[in-house]
Amino acid sequence: MANPVISVEQPNRLRIRFNQGIDPETGKPIIRSQSWGGIKPQAVQQDVYDVAYELAQLSQHSVFEYLLEEDKSLTE
Repeated sequence: MANPVISVEQPNRLRIRFNQGIDPETGKPIIRSQSWGGIKPQAVQQDVYDVAYELAQLSQHSVFEYLLEEDKSLTE
């Protein structure tokens, strides 16, 4: 019988994707992202969003989306 799988929380990553304009050749939006690691799994999502919002205010580009990438390792 297989051992049960254990999920262990790992530091998360905050990613902000910015709209940097329109590609003149394709007409599609140009999306670039910036990310920050080391977000504690226990961090309150509203707090992470508030920090992301403030960081985005430092950019000259509009925000396309905010992402919280949660990470877990799986072991037996």
